[in-house]
Amino acid sequence: KFSLKIIELAKENIPDLEVIVLTIKPSGAENEKALLGKPLSNFFKIRSIVKTCDLVHALDGFPFGVIAAMATLGTNARFVITAVGSGAIQPFNHPLYSRLLKWAYKKAAQVIAVSTYTAEQIKNKIPELDIKVINHGVDFAQYQISEKETTPEEIIVKKPYILSVGMVKKRKGYHISLRAFAQAVKQVPELNYIIVGLPLDKAYFGELKKLVKD
Repeated sequence: KFSLKIIELAKENIPDLEVIVLTIKPSGAENEKALLGKPLSNFFKIRSIVKTCDLVHALDGFPFGVIAAMATLGTNARFVITAVGSGAIQPFNHPLYSRLLKWAYKKAAQVIAVSTYTAEQIKNKIPELDIKVINHGVDFAQYQISEKETTPEEIIVKKPYILSVGMVKKRKGYHISLRAFAQAVKQVPELNYIIVGLPLDKAYFGELKKLVKD
């Protein structure tokens, strides 16, 4: 839905812009085709669409950046990759996926990272790669919501607090921020620390609970 919002804003500035959105699952949006759920069996359909495009934008390196690199081979279409999250970095730990991801990054007309950290992790693997960092923007008018409308009372009463939001996995660095908070609370005893995120890594989640207790 965020991509669709970007397209909507882009069309306000470029009225004759034509966009096709390839997705994993359909949402009912205009000009959307759900082909990425099975990219291998749908590859030739994807390629036939890519041939009609001037620019292909892949959101994350793997698998979509790799698909874009393969689908644009031998065409006039250029492609860019926006390195967003786990798909931008984690495949480097897999022998085959790492090769494919490096190849895709090098073939891209431009690689964009949403954070300096993500850019640095990619540069560690491909030092010569040119990466631009564009941090996420926020439309404050759209997201200006009354706190009491959305925040549970058990959270509000914990003010003042530090808030972290993100998947509970080691790459997010909660084991570091918890230790930093333990130091900060010595100076500000009434301070609390709240983490919001899905604990997908159960082992790491267990480590964090032990760390809090310790």
